[in-house]
Amino acid sequence: MTRHDNLPYSAAHQDRRLMDVFLPDAPGGAAILFIHGGGWKEGTKESWHPVMEHFCGLGYACATAEYRLCPDVSLVGMVADVRLAMSFMREHAAAWGFDPARVAAYGSSAGGHLVGLLATIRPEDGLGVTDELAIPDTVPQAVVAINPALALTPPRARGRSPRPRRAHA
Repeated sequence: MTRHDNLPYSAAHQDRRLMDVFLPDAPGGAAILFIHGGGWKEGTKESWHPVMEHFCGLGYACATAEYRLCPDVSLVGMVADVRLAMSFMREHAAAWGFDPARVAAYGSSAGGHLVGLLATIRPEDGLGVTDELAIPDTVPQAVVAINPALALTPPRARGRSPRPRRAHA
């Protein structure tokens, strides 16, 4: 296994937009992007390292991405971050030994919510688009969402979510 830690996947916000990549010795042609949970306000990409080692041993190229958190950013900013992470992975598919059309997204809790959103955002949708989004098709081919927060109504979300200091993307 070859490991690359703290690769910036964006020119902006490089303190948070970082990715760890584990590449298998015998690539199987598919990849998994892992997104951490933490209630949209905490958590780190390193929490996925043991799971990534397992899947890397099975031949999957694996990456885990940090993203900006509340209260410093809104949900739109988090979506922009995970879209950029998926785009970055697909841009590097040839170098990392996988087919860009064979990428799954895997997340838990808030990460499950974000990968669920990632699966529903069409390439032409403007949600989370930044000037750096090189590949607008960020829809994964499969999603594993563990304990995602998907049944939030607007009043329930407002009551349970930290309010961002600034709503920037």
